[in-house]
Amino acid sequence: MDVSSGSRQNMQLVTVRTDHLRQRLNKLYAVVRGNPGTHSYWGRFDYLWDLKELAMIEGKNAVEIPDAWLAELERVYVEFGDYAGRGH
Repeated sequence: MDVSSGSRQNMQLVTVRTDHLRQRLNKLYAVVRGNPGTHSYWGRFDYLWDLKELAMIEGKNAVEIPDAWLAELERVYVEFGDYAGRGH
């Protein structure tokens, strides 16, 4: 998923608790693993996973990520989770 320079300027950063991000990523992983329709999201997923891991190692309680990424993760979770019968 490329982010154009124009949309990059409009991104708002939001603070997310590290434990909350971990829970969201674990749920998303359970839904998208092995699903060929989700391959385009793995780069962003891996980046967020690494960010979360680094924050946990450093003892940080929160991380900042673009709000658009959170919305995208939620959309993917609902779309593929509902399709797979595992959505919320």
